[in-house]
Amino acid sequence: QSDRVGALAARIDEVASEADRQIETARARVAEIENEAASQLSAAAAESERASLRAALASGAPFADALRALSADPTIEVPESLATAADQGVSTLLQLKESFPDAAHAAIRASIMASAGEGLLGRSNAFLRAQVASRSLTPQEGMSPDAVLSRMEDSLRNDDLAGALDEATGLPSEAADAMSGWLEEARSRLAAEAGLEALNSALPATN
Repeated sequence: QSDRVGALAARIDEVASEADRQIETARARVAEIENEAASQLSAAAAESERASLRAALASGAPFADALRALSADPTIEVPESLATAADQGVSTLLQLKESFPDAAHAAIRASIMASAGEGLLGRSNAFLRAQVASRSLTPQEGMSPDAVLSRMEDSLRNDDLAGALDEATGLPSEAADAMSGWLEEARSRLAAEAGLEALNSALPATN
């Protein structure tokens, strides 16, 4: 009888140990499920803010609220190019295309005036030429301001903002200064696009 009691006690201990193991396994699984759920919620929230950023860049609207929500996560580093543009937004590609002709004409006029020299007659002639100056609407070869601007516009037609800015490096200083506002807007948009791409790679993925 003593042996039977000992065996029964051992069996009880074994069952109790197994029950403890099962409880710990269940607790670990519950914690795992909770972590997975929290991760999915975090990823879903990040995707929502990411969609807001994409929409804002497409429309030119400010996106400070979406950026603040993302930056609340200490694991996410917001690119400086996005933070800088968040309050005002950036020009859309369509707006840059539409404003390019005026900026290009200003650049050509500035180049003509820069070549006028110091004489009154030369400046007067340059002024008159600048008022009626035309520009090429198809891409031209060469490094004249007109040729560079024509290639810039061709890049814009193909939605290649980076290509347009690459071409802009060939503009003489007076032409670049004359269209500096347009160039700054274009650089801000390109930097914001790059910042969004960098941010996308840092955000958690959704299933």
